[in-house]
Amino acid sequence: MLLAALLSATALAASPQQPPKPEAAPAFPSGTQAVVLDVVARDKKGRTVSDLRPEEIEVLEEGKPKTIIGFRFVERAPVPPPATPGTPAPAAEARRHPTLVTLVFDALDQQGRVFARDAALELLKTESRPDLLLSVFYVGNRLQLLQQFTTDRQALAAAVDRACSVLDPRGVVPGAATTDRVTSAANTANDRAQAAGDAAMAGGGAAAGPAAGQAAVEAAMANVELRAVEMAQNLERSQRGNSSLFALFALARQQQRLAG
Repeated sequence: MLLAALLSATALAASPQQPPKPEAAPAFPSGTQAVVLDVVARDKKGRTVSDLRPEEIEVLEEGKPKTIIGFRFVERAPVPPPATPGTPAPAAEARRHPTLVTLVFDALDQQGRVFARDAALELLKTESRPDLLLSVFYVGNRLQLLQQFTTDRQALAAAVDRACSVLDPRGVVPGAATTDRVTSAANTANDRAQAAGDAAMAGGGAAAGPAAGQAAVEAAMANVELRAVEMAQNLERSQRGNSSLFALFALARQQQRLAG
C-alpha cells in the first residue's frame, strides 16, 4: 500500500501542470432609453416662454424626428441671500448660474453721451450680486472691449466713463448748428428771390429784372449748400448704422455661446 501511494504521488508530480484558462473579460450590456435635453425658449423680446407645450417643439436626430416622452418647465432658483450681513453667497453657485449683461455704447453726440453715461451709472447702483456680471463695449470703426465680464462696479464705472468720453472716430459731419444756419440762409434767399421775382413781374422798373436774377442765383447757391449738408448727414447716418449693426451682430454671435 505504501509503495502504490508513493508511485501515484511520483506520477502526479511528474505530470506537467496545465496552465489556468484565462478568464473571459466581463461584459456589461448597455443601451440608451432616453436623452435629457435642456431647452431655453425666448420670445422676440428676449423673455422666457414658460407655457411651451411638447407639441410645439420638434427634436431631430440625424434629420429624423424623435418622440418626446417627458417635458417640464424648470425654473432656476435665485441665489440665496447671505446668512449674515457682509457674507457673500457661495462663489461656486454664482459661477454655475451666472447672469451676464453687456453694455454697448455707440458713437453719440455730447447730449447723447451724457444721457447714456447717467443711465449706465444708475444701472450700476443696483444691488450687487455675485452671479451678476457685466461687460462694457464701444462701437466705433470697430468693436472695442473696454471691460470684460466682472462684478467690480468701480471697474465697470470707469469703463462707462471711457466709453462716453470717446469722440466719434468716424469723421466729423455738419452738426445741428450748421444745419440750422444753412437752412435759415436757404429760406431767406428763397424768400428774397420770390419777392424780387414778384416785383419784376409787377413792373417794378428797369432795376427789378437784374435784382430778381441776382436773388435767384443767390437762392440757388444757398439751396445747393443745404442739399450738400443734408446728403453728408444721410451718408453718415447710413455708415454709422451699418457699422453699429455689424458690430452688434458679431457680438451677439459670439456671446450666444455663453450660458446666462
